[in-house]
Amino acid sequence: ECAAVRRMRVVCAREGLRSAALRSTPAHYYETPLSSRQLVLRADTEHHLCKSMIIENTEWKGDAGCECSDPSYSRFYIVLLQYTSKMNTQKLVRFVRSLREPPLPLKAFRFSLATQEDSDRLSGYAHNAVSPVGLARPLPAILSRPITALSPPYMWLGGGAVHLKLRLDVDEYRTRYGPLVGDVTDPRNPLDRAEDHL
Repeated sequence: ECAAVRRMRVVCAREGLRSAALRSTPAHYYETPLSSRQLVLRADTEHHLCKSMIIENTEWKGDAGCECSDPSYSRFYIVLLQYTSKMNTQKLVRFVRSLREPPLPLKAFRFSLATQEDSDRLSGYAHNAVSPVGLARPLPAILSRPITALSPPYMWLGGGAVHLKLRLDVDEYRTRYGPLVGDVTDPRNPLDRAEDHL
């Protein structure tokens, strides 16, 4: 058992994730279409294949040391979405603005992928290995709403190493971490899915 697997087992045990299951993937995993990845993970559908992305609000203004303390206006978020979908930053802005009443002005928000340096620093994981559990720093989490409708209700996510995947029960994740749930994505054209290996 490799060090990455041992580390994730420790993290899942520490955080009480009873549904957690790990699976290693072949070296060419990210070069294959979602249909092949689904078979490798024995997932029920392609929609069960999910990822975690660190997103930055580049217009964030606040006090140093408090950049992630307010879920309604954080500099960084971790967003969980399906590989069969794509981020819609306009929807993301609309959703985060709705968390405050009255909402902050539009000019207070501009979302983009965090730099690799910030993603590594905040998550503690490398590119293609980001997991929503065991983060190096607590981050407000946003769960794309279609994930909550998956049947059976589980998701495959990054497992802390490039070729390690983590399966979690959606309801357990929500109970344990209390993510915000919002409409922040659009369906991805099936013809484009094989090219998405972020």
